[in-house]
Amino acid sequence: MKNYYKFKMKPIGMNVVATIMLLVMFYIVYLIKPEAFEAFISPWFLVYLLLWFFLHEILHAIGFGIIEDIKNKETNVVFGMKLEVSIMYCMRKKETSKERLLVALLLPLVLIGIITLIIGIVISSNALIMLSVANIVGAIGDIIMSAYIVKMKDIIYLDLDDPLSFIIVSKEDLSKNKYFCLEVAEKGKYNKEIKAKEYKRFVISKVSKIIMSILLIIIIVGLVFN
Repeated sequence: MKNYYKFKMKPIGMNVVATIMLLVMFYIVYLIKPEAFEAFISPWFLVYLLLWFFLHEILHAIGFGIIEDIKNKETNVVFGMKLEVSIMYCMRKKETSKERLLVALLLPLVLIGIITLIIGIVISSNALIMLSVANIVGAIGDIIMSAYIVKMKDIIYLDLDDPLSFIIVSKEDLSKNKYFCLEVAEKGKYNKEIKAKEYKRFVISKVSKIIMSILLIIIIVGLVFN
């Protein structure tokens, strides 16, 4: 009989790490290509940044198998926005293998983070460099999760309804380990009754709607008066 472990993310810790990572990335960019910071001057950059983050979640969804999901007329892969804790997210509310999970976690980091950063430096695209940096920093949760998941053996992954937590099913006693920016909030015997209750394709918190409205106003004003 396998046990389930409910992991909960620590958003404050992750945001601190992301801030430090951002400063380090900015310093590296400054040393390599200081003119890349000119990308922030354009009012369009904020538009590109939002679209880049949306693309990040779409790539997660592709890794999770949303195409298969749509073909089967299922709603296992869902999207959401909870900007009050600095996250946009994609969740798979169905049992997921370790291999598929790692692909889903790392796909955005590799494709529109590392690879596009290299391309941006080669073709001297300030916007592409900064978008890639933002994506790499924004993938801090994916990086931390992947670092732990890759070491685990014979596991099943499952998202429930809380975007800040996830379930790992394993024969190993995962509660005895220490985790950075993660904690085991609950554990017990796994059964098929442990599953998500909410299956809306898109979930946006009230605070996120307010923040997105403010950003939209800023974008419109910036474009009008540019």
